[in-house]
Amino acid sequence: DSVPLTELHLAYNQLGDEGVASISWAAMQGALTSLTRLVLTGNRLSRLSSLATACRAGVLPSLKVLYLSSNRITSASVVDLAATALPNGKHALDSLTQLWLDHNNIGEPAAVPKDAELTDDGAHGLPTGGDQSTQAIAAVSRACKGLHVLNLSSNKLNEAHLDAITEAIASGEAFSASRGHQARVDVSLNTCSRTSIRALDAACASHGGIRLIV
Repeated sequence: DSVPLTELHLAYNQLGDEGVASISWAAMQGALTSLTRLVLTGNRLSRLSSLATACRAGVLPSLKVLYLSSNRITSASVVDLAATALPNGKHALDSLTQLWLDHNNIGEPAAVPKDAELTDDGAHGLPTGGDQSTQAIAAVSRACKGLHVLNLSSNKLNEAHLDAITEAIASGEAFSASRGHQARVDVSLNTCSRTSIRALDAACASHGGIRLIV
């Protein structure tokens, strides 16, 4: 009998978006249903639409840890992740406990992909209105309810992005399933005001003592 694949470490290769599309194709064939950890650090990735499609299809049900650090990911890529709502009202990223998006280019204004699922409430998918990069980050924060680690360090975040994360945490939607765990949010090495950092720190402290790294 074959042993199910639970971890896939492909860091620091040159996969590019086509390589990730191949991984997503394998997932669509049912080859990665037991995968709990996917490491794609340092692979020149810029778009995540194929990975988002696989998540929406429910073919990565066991995925808990996703490393996307040190790539070329932009706000448009975050839009892809934010638009993984499911018809049953749940979210394809609910199972994630760690999401690593550090050392990317997240934060610049983003255009919404034509195939993105937009919603008005922001709980699932990408909310309408406002700067889409800010809304996408808020939507991802809300979608990944079980997160223990959200790393957004070394990007292009500003106070508006931090305010969006603060609102998501303060509302009780983001990190709602992480109580009792040593959760942490890393927004270090971004250009943010002290006021927005203090507000985020207060929201983190009031929500089960989430550790904020700045």
